[in-house]
Amino acid sequence: MNYKTFFNEAKLKGITESELTISGSYNISIELFESQVSKYNISESKLFSARGIIDGKLGFANTEEDGKPGITFLVNQIVNNSKLIEKDSNPFIFKGSKKYKKKNLYSTKLDEYPMEKKVARLYEIEQKIKEYDKRIFQIEGVEYSESRDTFAMYNSHGLKLKQGSNCYVYVASIAVRGENDEVKTGFKLFFDNDPEKFDVDKFVKELCDDALNKLGGTPCKSGKYKCVLSGKVTASLMHPYVASSSSEEVQK
Repeated sequence: MNYKTFFNEAKLKGITESELTISGSYNISIELFESQVSKYNISESKLFSARGIIDGKLGFANTEEDGKPGITFLVNQIVNNSKLIEKDSNPFIFKGSKKYKKKNLYSTKLDEYPMEKKVARLYEIEQKIKEYDKRIFQIEGVEYSESRDTFAMYNSHGLKLKQGSNCYVYVASIAVRGENDEVKTGFKLFFDNDPEKFDVDKFVKELCDDALNKLGGTPCKSGKYKCVLSGKVTASLMHPYVASSSSEEVQK
């Protein structure tokens, strides 16, 4: 969608100030189960959102339609929605800050990494898990997911902002069996946006050891003990408080 065309059409409709944001998302999800690809999904979406002030009232609009039809829809919806506003609340479109900090959250290496290699890694992970220890009797799943998000914001005051981020995740889970048919499970996740940082051998070792080290555990007597919490346990304890970091959730 051409933001300049949007602002020109908005101005012709009497919209004095306006803002356009473009959000894009691209996702890949591949899962391997018993040496077969059990899931292979690719999805892509784009959302255009706009705000505008006309006759002292602020109108909003959203659409997934690109090009001229999308622009016309956004402008007309802003005009129509503004008419539903009964009270003038002195709306404004923020012109923008003087400076913005630049952050590098996007890796071109991930885009350049072939899909064939991404899938091949899943098979490699699975094979090395099978060879790691005879007590591993089930590989519950090996999965790869990837996401790419883009965001752009423009306004009629001349603001032009763009942001992009991408990442990939490898996830695997297994079940192990010890003496007396004792069964334990292990889980491992690797998250990054540089394919070269993924170490298959290290990933498999940490995954398998996570499950195998649980074998032979016995209950202890009730009491007060000093302990060291693993990263997974700490994350689990902190999870209920994460929502409180959002002011919107707190207010609700």
